Amino acid sequence: MTSQLKELLKEKTNKKLLFKIVFAGAFVLLSMFTVLTVNAQKYQGKFYNNVDAHGVILNGCDPVGFFTENTPVKGNAAYAFNYEDATYYFASQQHLDLFKSNPEKYKPQFGAWCAYAVSLGRVAPIDVNTFSIVNGRLVIQHNQKAVKGWNEDVQGNLKLADKYWPKVTANGGRQIQTTAGIQMIIWISLALVIIALLTYLTIRKSRKPKLSDYLKHRRPVTIQRDFKNTALQNKI
Repeated sequence: MTSQLKELLKEKTNKKLLFKIVFAGAFVLLSMFTVLTVNAQKYQGKFYNNVDAHGVILNGCDPVGFFTENTPVKGNAAYAFNYEDATYYFASQQHLDLFKSNPEKYKPQFGAWCAYAVSLGRVAPIDVNTFSIVNGRLVIQHNQKAVKGWNEDVQGNLKLADKYWPKVTANGGRQIQTTAGIQMIIWISLALVIIALLTYLTIRKSRKPKLSDYLKHRRPVTIQRDFKNTALQNKI
């Protein structure tokens, strides 16, 4: 086998490898574009709340107090009320009645998990002293670092948290694939495909053996016949 034929076979092998790389990249891109949206609001049949061992939410603080007193107010177990798989404590009967009249207004958002963490596609515990009221909604953060991140784009982060919360809930609070993460994977996949194409084209440009060239420079095979013996055999 000549060196030219070896080059042809090597080029075929490179083509197969290139097709595999392109196919793998296309498959990854298709997978990213067809990620299913999960609309479930519960996890294992229950609302996914940040509660203690006794099922109490907000570390026992009165949810209404954040609105009326503008500060965390410790609740009393004597004024307890269960809502969406969480037990709420209230500082007074008046606050309990207010909550019962409109629980969606006073309940903490995102199951009383850190709102900024949810906007990043996961959950984190809270510090009730980091609360804020945004668009009439009670949101609480994990710590001052989370508060800083949240405050960089309050409305944008709230929108992301609303978008990711159903998926975070369905995933049991574990990190989900966010839009930013999907975009990064797409760009990395595109970059890998482009690199593979450029590498292949560079190799092909530097080595251009063609089958016609191989046939042109191949030594001709000559067939020698012994005409004398053939004539003799014909006479016999």
